Amino acid sequence: MTDILLIVILVAVMILAVLIWLNDRKARSAYSAAITNCKKENQRLISENHSMRNQLQSALQLETKLKTLMEENNKLRKTISRKQQPQQPKAEEKTVFYMLKPIDNYFPAELKTDDASGTVYEITLEKNNANTGTFVIHTKGAQPQEIIRRSEVYLKPGCIEQNVAAKDAKKIITEQPGKVMLENDKWVIKEKAVIRYE
Repeated sequence: MTDILLIVILVAVMILAVLIWLNDRKARSAYSAAITNCKKENQRLISENHSMRNQLQSALQLETKLKTLMEENNKLRKTISRKQQPQQPKAEEKTVFYMLKPIDNYFPAELKTDDASGTVYEITLEKNNANTGTFVIHTKGAQPQEIIRRSEVYLKPGCIEQNVAAKDAKKIITEQPGKVMLENDKWVIKEKAVIRYE
């Protein structure tokens, strides 16, 4: 009887061992499957992450290109807008200036002024050639009597007098403008003006 009991116990222990082994095998198999699944999922996530990173880089490159295109478009619009606007006529350059008196047969270029006060000669440049011009006597800068009184200094170097000034002369009339030409830093008198007194 004892032997039978011992055999039964032994069989039971063997069955229990087999069951434990089978459970352990199943657990290992499940564990292995879980590990495999985790690896696959990890690989998929890495692949997706790589794909998303590439998509993000492409999106950033597209954004940069779009900004560049927008800037070029704005520049082009401004250029077109400027071209379509009516051109304002350019202001003509000042063609008239003033001088006090010639030295010998020229006016020093550095002494020209846009202010008529304190001057005797008005020089007008030719429209097509800014190096040549004509000159007349003007009385906006000084009293005619004062200019006539000092005609040796102010008038005779640049003018031919048609008459002698009377003591009561009050006007200086330019009958024919003189001519000047710019040579280096001098407005050289090429023809004297013709004047008369009244």
